[in-house]
Amino acid sequence: MFTAGNDLDDFRARATDENPEPSAGLAFIESLMDCDTPVIAAVEGLAIGIGTTLLLHVDVVVAAQSAKFKTAFVDLGLVPEAASTVTMPLHLGSRRATDLLLLGVVINGNDAKECG
Repeated sequence: MFTAGNDLDDFRARATDENPEPSAGLAFIESLMDCDTPVIAAVEGLAIGIGTTLLLHVDVVVAAQSAKFKTAFVDLGLVPEAASTVTMPLHLGSRRATDLLLLGVVINGNDAKECG
């Protein structure tokens, strides 16, 4: 598994905290965006939620045929994170991005390769 996504208990704790700490997941994505060194991600198995989102911010993604990419925003009633509503259509095209972001469709490694 590449990643199971964000810690939902962290979401709950942050929702009730008057001064929440910055999200560790989003801080990691910001680090990726600021990284001067090329970043290569290798994905095998599940890339759920932020695991799919972070891939939009690396330089190269290598995915096994067994890879499965899913954003869980619609399932959890959340707004997409880390500029994914902008970056995903740029990488995958607007129709495939809509499938992932708004419909919660799962795509596999072959589907991702076809999207570029």
